[in-house]
Formats: sequence, structure tokens, C-alpha cells
Amino acid sequence: MKSFSLSVGILMGAVVLLTSCEKELIQENASAAGEQQSMTILTRGTGSDAKISYPVNMYVMNSSGACVKKETLTEGNALSLSLPVATYQVYAVAGAAEWDYDLPTVATARADYAIALKDGAVHADLMTAGSAFEVSKDGANTLTLDLQRKVMLIQNVTINDVPATVDAVTVGMSPIYTDLLLDGSYAASTETQTLQLTRQSDGTTWKNATEQYALPAQGTPKLTIRMTTGSDSKTYSYTSPTPLQANSKVSITGSYTENQGLEISGTVNGAEWGDPTDITFNFDDSNIETGGGSGDDTQDGTAPSAETWYRNCYVLTTADDGDYTVVTLMHKDAQAIDCSSMTAAQIETAVAEALPSFDMDGITGWRLPTKAEAGAVDGAARVNFNKGVESAGGTVFNSADSYLGKDDDGSFFGFTISQISTSYTGAEFIRPVTTLRFRK
Repeated sequence: MKSFSLSVGILMGAVVLLTSCEKELIQENASAAGEQQSMTILTRGTGSDAKISYPVNMYVMNSSGACVKKETLTEGNALSLSLPVATYQVYAVAGAAEWDYDLPTVATARADYAIALKDGAVHADLMTAGSAFEVSKDGANTLTLDLQRKVMLIQNVTINDVPATVDAVTVGMSPIYTDLLLDGSYAASTETQTLQLTRQSDGTTWKNATEQYALPAQGTPKLTIRMTTGSDSKTYSYTSPTPLQANSKVSITGSYTENQGLEISGTVNGAEWGDPTDITFNFDDSNIETGGGSGDDTQDGTAPSAETWYRNCYVLTTADDGDYTVVTLMHKDAQAIDCSSMTAAQIETAVAEALPSFDMDGITGWRLPTKAEAGAVDGAARVNFNKGVESAGGTVFNSADSYLGKDDDGSFFGFTISQISTSYTGAEFIRPVTTLRFRK
């Protein structure tokens, strides 16, 4: 069988990615005539502030999508791979060390493998590349890998003129992607990236302690600033018209004015760490969040009772949590979803795309119910729900309908009014829930 040698190397450990013109890294001549083919590796890009993050984890897939080779390139080293004549897809993930990230093995690697952070780890300067190539039995083979940065850099976050009575200040950014996939795309799941600020020596200025890499935001980002004094906190929100994209440097500076709200100005630098794009926005009392669902947002007023209706949402459960009453709401509407032919990854994407459409009356943060929450809708709860849902303009629970849920361990399941199943393939609808906290 004909074979071919793929080589990847770094010259003098230099920073060579994204140069303004193509640069040849290695050209390997076959040492065994007729068996090894000549291979040239090129990098291509623009900008002078370019680099390669190490280690570089490389995965070579065959035409069936199965991984046939996995190699790790460290700075200053080169590696060679011998491959049969065939068509391949190569993926490279740079900057992901095995002690910080859940990396695939040869057996588990696939294009949609989620490269997630391990507990306690923080993101590095992640880059990815992907390219199809054909190993031919005659002539030179050339593969070009263009590594692209997949994270943003949160540089400076400062809140000025904070009252001395404030005990804690945080700045949140959402919805931020949680996982990077092997093929360079992002998983559908998102979360809030929260930065804990530190009080400075002047007593009124709060800043982040270090720069921090983060995956970008999905769609239109929301910024939240929370000030906490004792058991009381206020959260201000702003929806930014400027996206928080990968390969951007982010800087936010805010100044608080007593009784007038919070005025924020910020910058997001261009993709090549170029000239900044200025973002200016104001926070005042009209920006205080009153609807939630993130588990962090608190509500004013009296908490509603279980099996009643609150702002056109059904109160599924209530629970005591010290100074707060935790209220879980179920949406009045359901949306069709056919899980029978979907993989778990495809369901993640479909659900992430559908959930924002459930936002209403200032209530957001909708998610799939857990098994415990799904089990709370049987018997009398179902009767009470169906009595009120029509007047709320929603859709009733039918005993034959099957709904999609997601348990605390991240696994999908299906449920009807009378049964919870470990299988989700028969699920036909999603009816989400969200959680609010009411101060006592």
C-alpha cells in the first residue's frame, strides 16, 4: 500500500502563525522511493500580532469520520505521520493542554466532540484549524493550516465610584458558549461568564484581578452589573448592539452615580487586536432586572404560591432558601420538536435555538425541566395547570403527549403526565421552566 508522510514543525520556536504572506514550515522528501510522498506544510494569514498557542493537538480522520491518528506538537518540535494514500480531514486544536481540557482520544474523536474545561481550569488562548486533503501516490502533497483564535480576551473591567457600603461587585456577560467543538464550531449550550471584581485601595474602585480568556457570546450579548450590600443586591442589565466575538479584546469601564444609576462605557478591540470599537451605554433604575430565570436574579414583591399563576406562567414549585423563596415557573406554551432522528448534539442545538422564543413579560432564562420538575406536573397539578392555561392563552397538557427534559447530570429524557422515561427519542414537544428568587 502506498503511504505518505505528514510533517508539522516550528522553525526556531518562532511565532509564525498568521503572517502577512504564506510561509513554508517544513518540506519532507520521501526517504523510501515509491512509498513516501513529498509534503509541504504552509501557514497563511494576515496581521503582525500573530502567534501559535501550544500544545497543538492534531487529529486525522478518514473518509468515514473515524480518527486514525492523534499527535501533539509542542513548541520547537516536529512530528511526522505515515498515512496510506487516501482522502483525510485534519483538525488542529492549539492551546488546549490535557490537564485543563477534556480532549478526545483516537477512539472518541469526532468532528462534534465538545472540548470542555475541566473543573477548576480556566480557558487558554485557544485556536483551531481544519482542512481536507488527499494523499496522492504521485507528486508533492501540500496541506495549508490556518489557525484561528476561538476565544476573546477580557482585559480590563472597572467600576468606579462604588459606595463604601457595597460588599461585592460582579460583572456578567451572557450568553457565553460553554464548549468548543473539535471542528472549530461551538456547542449550542451557553452560560453566564461572571467576573468577581476586587475593591481597590481608594475604596470606591472595583477591578478584575487578571485578564481572562473566554469563549465568545452567542448572538446579542447582555451585560449585567451586580452590587451587593449585605443580603441586598441590585442587578443592572444592558443589551449590547456590538457582539462579543472571538479574537477580540474586551474592556469595560463603568461609573456609578448615587440615585441616578450606573453609566458604563466600554471598548471591544478588532479581530486582529486592532483599533478599538467604542461602546457607550447607560444604566439607570429602568435597567434593574425584575425578571430572571438565571438562578441569580432576585425579585421584589411577595412570592406566589405553588399551583397558581404568576405573570402568565404556572408556579410549579416553591422552596425556602434562607432569605429567599425560590419559585420554579412552567411556561404556558409548548413547542413541537421531533427527537426521533436527532443525536444528543443536534437536540442541544435545536433546543438552544428554540428557548429564546419563550421569553415573555420580562421573564427569561428558560430551560428544559429536570426529572424532579417533570414529576411535579402529574395528578392535581396537571388539572390545575389545564384549568388556567386556556385563560392564559396557552396549550393544555394532553395525556398522550411526550415532552423533552434534561436532568441535572445533563442527560436528556422523555416524559408524559404519567411516566418518565430514560429515552428521549419519542419526545414531541418542549415546555420549558425557569427559576426566580423572591426576597422575603
